[in-house]
Amino acid sequence: MRTLPGIESVHGGLAPPWRTLILTSVALTLYFVAGPAPEAWVYDRPAIAAGELWRLVTGHLVHADASHALWNIAALVLLGTLFEGRLGRWLTASLSAGVLAIDLWLWWGMPALTHYCGLSGLLNTLLAAGLCALWREYRDPVVLLVAAGAVAKIAFEGLSGQAVFTDVVWPSVPSVHGVGFATGLILAALRCKTPARASPMTAPLPWSGEFCRWIGTRHLGGYPKHLCKPHPASSRHPLRLDLPPR
Repeated sequence: MRTLPGIESVHGGLAPPWRTLILTSVALTLYFVAGPAPEAWVYDRPAIAAGELWRLVTGHLVHADASHALWNIAALVLLGTLFEGRLGRWLTASLSAGVLAIDLWLWWGMPALTHYCGLSGLLNTLLAAGLCALWREYRDPVVLLVAAGAVAKIAFEGLSGQAVFTDVVWPSVPSVHGVGFATGLILAALRCKTPARASPMTAPLPWSGEFCRWIGTRHLGGYPKHLCKPHPASSRHPLRLDLPPR
């Protein structure tokens, strides 16, 4: 069975992206229970200075109005579903780093900004980290095109001072999108220090050596060493699957 990139196949079915679903549930619950821009949960600089430090986290999970919540939560579901399987624990690390980096930027880089809310900065962190994961595995030019489009969008928002897809009650803060995206790239660079390996969630590329191990493990009941022979045309992927003729 073929699956979307990043969606895990377990015992013939699909394993949900649990981290994404949990974060989505939290954001939805906060919106429906606390309402738009809840005073006790948004990033509020004077309140944070007075000791209400939880706002440094909850400010990223609440939204200014229904349109703001709809766009951000829908994007979270999409990106999380596409990338969680490939990022694994790095998804949590990326989002945590995004929270920290954005908070530092808001506090030290934008002292005049007193209020902020929304997932958009973290979404850019997730987008950058996920695109790097795809590029690391496939080296597909489409990934670069999407990344270039994301950078162009952030640049346009920075120059115009207006978000591209949303028009919410609170003013957009485009610099936060840039900080989030840069954080995702930095985390991806750190991740690249670990050896690359094919994701167990989807089939590796057919011309890679990992494909031999993958198809042997999942479809032939074991790793068929006798079928994997050196491939003279590639030193990077030295294995080839030679199946006997029917």
